[in-house]
Amino acid sequence: TIIEVVVGVAILGIIAAMVVGSVVVMQQRSDVDSSAQALIGALQLAQNKTLASESNSQYGVYLNTATSPHSYIMFKGASYSSRDVAYDQTSWLSKTEFSSINLGGGNEVGFNRITGSSQQSGSVVVRSTTDAAELKTVYLSTSGAAGLVAFPAPSDASRVKDSRHIHLNYSRTINT
Repeated sequence: TIIEVVVGVAILGIIAAMVVGSVVVMQQRSDVDSSAQALIGALQLAQNKTLASESNSQYGVYLNTATSPHSYIMFKGASYSSRDVAYDQTSWLSKTEFSSINLGGGNEVGFNRITGSSQQSGSVVVRSTTDAAELKTVYLSTSGAAGLVAFPAPSDASRVKDSRHIHLNYSRTINT
């Protein structure tokens, strides 16, 4: 009968709406995940290029919130303002944005050539532009490590100390 067909179509419609809603949420989660992982990849690449002294220079990443959509730029130089513009590599965020940048007051991360340590540390929150509840936090430690998990502060308390070790201040001048 027609009532059975209408009820069947209504049930199928409800199931389809639930499936579509789940797919939308999974897509938003996937967009945020891929943007956060791409940012981590750019930070690691800049650190690796700096450690390798590629082109005898430092590298860094600048988080640009002045554009729409937001972007990040891997740059060559000691800072974003003194960079070599010819080496800029810009990546645009897709369906995501930087909602919070806590890198010691700035929007850029630079790395030291000898140690690979970061000149800034903190966190960057990447969130979906369509659902503010979907977000990921990218953490950056002073050692230059970037990831989705906060890095614990190093502690000297559990380190075994050798009591036989002493420090001497030795200074010698050689007259030539």
